[in-house]
Amino acid sequence: MKQYAIFIVTFILLLFGFQLASGIVLTMMYTPNQEVTAVRSDIVFGSTQPSIGLIVMVAAATLAYVISNLIRAKRG
Repeated sequence: MKQYAIFIVTFILLLFGFQLASGIVLTMMYTPNQEVTAVRSDIVFGSTQPSIGLIVMVAAATLAYVISNLIRAKRG
């Protein structure tokens, strides 16, 4: 049970960190459309790349697994 708790806490912290970092990077790379129109009816909310969330979750889970194994190895 203790190993599971270490894994879950590490996973949640890493997922939060990755989401925060990817949000900062995506915000810095955003370039708004420079078209000037009177009324815009083609507003798109959300991302057009749904796989980025999966990549972030897999990376966070992998790092959480490695970190929990390192903690377990140090304790004996």
